[in-house]
Amino acid sequence: MRWLIGFVVLSAVLFLGWMLPLVLIDSLPLDARERAGLPGRFAQLSQGQTYYRIRGNSEGVPLVLVHGFSTPGNLVWGPLLGQLDLEQYHVLEMDLFGRGFSDRPELDYQARVFQLQLSDLLSETGFDAAPFVLVGYSMGGPIVTQYAADNPDQIRRLITIAPAGYPLPSTRTGELVRLPVVGLWLFHLLGPENLEAGIALDVEQGTVDFGLLHQFRRQTLYSDTLDALHSTLMHYPLNNQRQHFRQVGAQSYPVGVIWGLLDEFTPYHNSAKLMEDIPRAELCTIEGNHGIIMNKPVEMAQCLESLLNDAPPPDDAGAWVY
Repeated sequence: MRWLIGFVVLSAVLFLGWMLPLVLIDSLPLDARERAGLPGRFAQLSQGQTYYRIRGNSEGVPLVLVHGFSTPGNLVWGPLLGQLDLEQYHVLEMDLFGRGFSDRPELDYQARVFQLQLSDLLSETGFDAAPFVLVGYSMGGPIVTQYAADNPDQIRRLITIAPAGYPLPSTRTGELVRLPVVGLWLFHLLGPENLEAGIALDVEQGTVDFGLLHQFRRQTLYSDTLDALHSTLMHYPLNNQRQHFRQVGAQSYPVGVIWGLLDEFTPYHNSAKLMEDIPRAELCTIEGNHGIIMNKPVEMAQCLESLLNDAPPPDDAGAWVY
């Protein structure tokens, strides 16, 4: 009998150890209190509520911004927008589902989820009434590229920043969190530290304010955030979207690309593949890593405005380098 009691106790301890990361790590409710007083708005779309913000001049160049895998739009675009004269632009930024202040619907986070969210929000805000500049960072790169490929008449210009969609480096952690059965548990255990590592390093080096890291940590704690991010890893083809870039290559609107020469997540050498798929694309290179969107805002603004204004490249290679 003692061995049976011991077995039950040990099993209970192991079970609790298994469940605690799933229960405690993202247990902060995303309720009305958390959403109160925000500078943006909420749209009730077909799959759930989306947090978005409109800035700038309604008569300016329409810019639609789509963020990447984990850092939501309410955080990632601030440093860049702080360098732009917003009187010249009409900016729409959003939090993708499962991130920031938007809902975490219970579904598989496939490509069609983000395509529908973007389409719904453009319709809700009226940004699809005339052609607009569509900008995507990291995972947002293939999201906006697919949207542009499917809706070319809506696109005034397409700009991708360090886009995913091409082969990405494999990591041991990435392999572990994709394992069946234990992958989600491991993601809850290992994910938070890995997700914030880049921002934490920027803070340590003094290129990003600690307040941004604090907000990122808090928003990662919202209930079901890690489940949504893990579902994206499992269901969204982060490293296999080349067909959409090739579709864009057969279309005619201007295309710009901004990439960090030292990018460790979406390697710079993928820019050659993108330029092969979209020969008319113009490339602006920044001496920086994957976090250029936040830690190189001055250079980002220079790149963006060079592309938007069709400024001639300063070198014979047909590219800008900052």
